Amino acid sequence: MKKYIGVFLCLMLSTIMYAKDIHVGDVVSLKIAGSDKNQILEGFSKSKFEIDSIEKTSDGYIVKFRSFSPGESSVLIGDKKITIDTKSTLTKDEKEIYPNLSDNSNNIPYNIRFPYEIYVYLLLGGISLYCLVRNFKLKHREIKISPDEKFNSSINNLDEATWPFQLSYAIREYIDAKLHGNFLSGDYKVALPLVQEDIDFLNYLDNYKFSREEKDIKAQCLEKVKDIYSRVRGDQNEL
Repeated sequence: MKKYIGVFLCLMLSTIMYAKDIHVGDVVSLKIAGSDKNQILEGFSKSKFEIDSIEKTSDGYIVKFRSFSPGESSVLIGDKKITIDTKSTLTKDEKEIYPNLSDNSNNIPYNIRFPYEIYVYLLLGGISLYCLVRNFKLKHREIKISPDEKFNSSINNLDEATWPFQLSYAIREYIDAKLHGNFLSGDYKVALPLVQEDIDFLNYLDNYKFSREEKDIKAQCLEKVKDIYSRVRGDQNEL
């Protein structure tokens, strides 16, 4: 019986080797006698070949299979080893265009930097979002501050070197907010509850900012500004 196996295997191998080249994906037919189906299935299960079908014949089996790996591959059935050289379907020129199809050295399915780049992008996106939200909240909070709160905050945080400018700016900003004037632009107009004395004082305070006088008038000017603020707060006549 082993003699028949050898005859059939040699016959089929001769046909495979000399008839034509076998390429990746080609269907190969092999007639095997002297082995049962389980031996055939076991042999192919341990090989790189994939069985398409097994057909029972009067004197054995016809196995149709394929190889998807270029190069030599072997299958052991009983005590007989069959080796088939599978050719690539790519030409030399095509391999240069598609090097990854014939080169298995780079078999990592993803770029090793990919996860870290995602983390960096997420971190930068989170920081940008935080800054955007924080800036929006600060602006929103500034909008909600009333003119009275801004005025009181300014006069309670006067700097010794710049207090004349801070006082002038604080009261002029308050007058514009309450009376809809243009005092911040230097357009001083007399209108209730403001009087000419108030206009003269503001002009004096503006000139004092640029003079080199060192008179101890800070407390006096602060009281005058508070007096103007008190009167403007109680009367919102338009200029």
